[in-house]
Amino acid sequence: MHAVYDYLMHQDNETSEPTPWIATDWAYDESRTVLSLTIREGVTFTDGTPLDAEAVVANLEHRVAAKDAYFNWSNVEGITATDDATVEIRLHEPDYGFLVAVGQTPLAALASLADLSTMATAPITSGPYLIDEANSIPDSEWAYVRNPDYWNQEAYPFDELLIKRLPDVTARVNAVLSGQVDFAPIDLQSKETLEADGFTVKTVNSTAFALFAADRAGEEIPALADVRVRQAMSYAIDRETIAETIELGYGNPTDQIFLEDSPYYLEGRNDYSYDPDRARQLMAEAGYADGLDIVSPSFTRPAYWPIIEQYLADIGVRIRFEQNEPNAMFGAMAAGELPIHLFGDL
Repeated sequence: MHAVYDYLMHQDNETSEPTPWIATDWAYDESRTVLSLTIREGVTFTDGTPLDAEAVVANLEHRVAAKDAYFNWSNVEGITATDDATVEIRLHEPDYGFLVAVGQTPLAALASLADLSTMATAPITSGPYLIDEANSIPDSEWAYVRNPDYWNQEAYPFDELLIKRLPDVTARVNAVLSGQVDFAPIDLQSKETLEADGFTVKTVNSTAFALFAADRAGEEIPALADVRVRQAMSYAIDRETIAETIELGYGNPTDQIFLEDSPYYLEGRNDYSYDPDRARQLMAEAGYADGLDIVSPSFTRPAYWPIIEQYLADIGVRIRFEQNEPNAMFGAMAAGELPIHLFGDL
């Protein structure tokens, strides 16, 4: 459905910095708690209503109400339209990543937001493409045709799009090799196969991929309330080996969730280098010398599961990852249903 939406901002392919789109300009105040957005004038939704500041406010408020896991909704104090082309977002405290999250807001007309049942199949939007229902297959293939009234036609070179749902990476590789698709995200293990067949494979910088112990109060898994258990799990994982084997040397092993270009990155810190003996000692000190059993709902990167299960089993944490539908991940996170889980790019 992304093809039918406009977004407040795009991102530069080289720097990942936000670039103007529906929001043509933006600025924080000195406290960095008030963000002002200037909205492009003259853009309309397919129902003829304006994509103005009021519509942008409604879409941002929808993300807050939905507790969007990609959007730091709990830090939002208020959102207002100060005029037809200006939106003001007030935060409780500064947030380095908030601007990118704002830029990724998909924009739907007020009529769609008023009837959320339409959002899954027939949203009223302003994007570059329209849904071609006659050539779409529910939950399998989505066909699109160009929106003839789109405000920036030259930015999108294709008259038609067909997007196939292929959750399995092997199926995606085979679809590329057989000519069924022109582009597909793959894993590093498939890179050499496609390059050997003459395909161009592009690599991009990713985000961190980590095992999150979200239940630090121990409400679902009492052992996680003990910091020594969480520390033991950090010492138990050999990140260097994972980077070399699973990521084939492309990964950057770290014990931090923030990347080096983030202001939250701590320079020179590597507090949890691989040390299974220290991990077992901490488990014993916490009263878990005999270990513990954990089941973790999982949605992404199954190639990681066996090696992480083995590393944790070596210190007595018998974790078992169970496959879940990837599209359900963020809803489960927002609902607090994932006491411990792997999180990162799908």
